[in-house]
Amino acid sequence: MDDLWCWRLDRLTCAFSVHRTCHGDLFEHMIEHVGDVLTAAAAPPVGLSCGPLGAVQAADREIGRQTAVRARAVAEFAASRPASVDRAQGSPGAMSAERWAGRAEVLRPVSEWATQELAIALSLTGEAAQSLLERSLILVHRLPATLEALEAGVLHPGHLWPLLDKVAPIADDTVRAALERDLLAWAGRRGTVCTPAQLRDKARREVLKRAARSAADDLARAVRQRGVSGRPDRVEGMSTVSALLTTPEAAALIAALGAYADVLPEDGRTRGQKMADCLLDLVLRPTESGLPPV
Repeated sequence: MDDLWCWRLDRLTCAFSVHRTCHGDLFEHMIEHVGDVLTAAAAPPVGLSCGPLGAVQAADREIGRQTAVRARAVAEFAASRPASVDRAQGSPGAMSAERWAGRAEVLRPVSEWATQELAIALSLTGEAAQSLLERSLILVHRLPATLEALEAGVLHPGHLWPLLDKVAPIADDTVRAALERDLLAWAGRRGTVCTPAQLRDKARREVLKRAARSAADDLARAVRQRGVSGRPDRVEGMSTVSALLTTPEAAALIAALGAYADVLPEDGRTRGQKMADCLLDLVLRPTESGLPPV
């Protein structure tokens, strides 16, 4: 073991010796995995500190490792629930053809009931459980090196999103694997810090440089995801309605609502409030006129 690894090991030992008595079983569990981290093919780019900061780093890397463990376990669970055991399309109790067509491609081999099982087991909403299922399958089957980097401490869970968004959709397995490898090597350069935002920018540039994805295919895929959804806001009694639209559609919608709001008299409402009220009037009462504002 060279001097650098000895130094890292000394600092790691210092961090745990200082805080083991304060944090009990959590750090005892982390110690079991120190060897795995230090002997991984790729090591974290920043060494562990002594004292509380080292404990924070160790905890953060353990969170990353457990995130990878969870992804592998979810994928294994999905494999145990094949779609072949589901009722045939059109049978009573089967998922509708419209909902089935709207599922992500990676979920097609998985039973329609796997999401519900996962939701109950983890106390999640159906939407959150499906997202976890989809994300785990993509990581295991399309980004295996990313999972290894997460386990080794090169990445933390926040780094996953740029790779899932920019790299995972690449259809060519060879191109995707090469780009994933290069990005991970760049992110893991020793002595440097790579934030998720920096990784996203790097991934975007590399994808464009290599022409790894067709912009037309990306746009066509995104257009199929257009829709409107609602979710409760953090403030009780309020909700957020989101519309996923193409950029021209979104610009036209905002411009039209702004124009309607600008012709209304001043009555104490902000422009944003007026735009919201115009939207409600236009959607909920399109044929009525002469009525007070919503």
